[in-house]
Amino acid sequence: MVYIMNVETTYENIAPSKLLNYVKKADLVTLVNPQRYAEIENEVKQQLGVSKVNLKQVKQHLSSNQEFITFLKNSDLGKQAFEQYQKSVAKLRDPRMKARAQVVRKGMSQPRARFKGCLATKIDMADYTTCLNDYNDPKYDNMTLVPSGLKKHVFETTTDERLKEALRPSVLNPNNSFSDLPSGLRRYIRANPREFASYVEERKQELRLLRSVLRNMPIQEKQRLRAYFTQHKNIPLDEFAAIIRGDGQGKKRGRGENPFTLRRGRYYDENGIEHYEPSERSFLRSGVEDDWDAESVFTSLS
Repeated sequence: MVYIMNVETTYENIAPSKLLNYVKKADLVTLVNPQRYAEIENEVKQQLGVSKVNLKQVKQHLSSNQEFITFLKNSDLGKQAFEQYQKSVAKLRDPRMKARAQVVRKGMSQPRARFKGCLATKIDMADYTTCLNDYNDPKYDNMTLVPSGLKKHVFETTTDERLKEALRPSVLNPNNSFSDLPSGLRRYIRANPREFASYVEERKQELRLLRSVLRNMPIQEKQRLRAYFTQHKNIPLDEFAAIIRGDGQGKKRGRGENPFTLRRGRYYDENGIEHYEPSERSFLRSGVEDDWDAESVFTSLS
């Protein structure tokens, strides 16, 4: 029988990749200076044979550079990263955290399964064949299927008070962000813009329309929108429509169909070209391109 001893992780023996996991990009750039960081990115690009690299790839490259790891450990940044690691370990070992994580894991299993089932019924049959043939591609490695936003939606709608209480610290943490898109998808869209040209153009058109409407809104309604967005970092479609209407506090908009009442699904034009119609989602979530995010909509208002 082989006995495996648990060796306590110290600052001296912590794995370089584990330590780097607690170093933010901005701090890493400051540590090595912007010019050197750009050089490191180019080294990784050449090594991997790609045109773009992400922070994870840069960290993997640096974790094998003993000279850099020594430099990191001799810096204040390295010590701060180790302190963050220790805090994370302490949280994981906390019995209350373990119990809460177990409730969340069990409570989210059904919503996750149903989300996947819903998604499975919305894609074309041909997409299944495509993925069966093309699945074995490294570009899909860092992609998830269930978005982080599902946890927030479950928190808002569940009748299970125990699950709601377990989700509360994570969902209400101002440092956490939740997206309706799966993790890794935005990066993939940026790397493969041609595959998502119609989606990118759709988002641009939506935000152009928003800019136009917002610029012509009364100051009082602009202030209401800014206040809501500052607090929630997102404006759901129904809430946005309520503010636009004024809900009795201001004049209603002109007659005709509300331009923010959108339909779902695909359609084909007279030339047989397939188009994707917008879904009833939040208009003010971060866009695909940095120039079209929600913050820029509000900061551009006079």
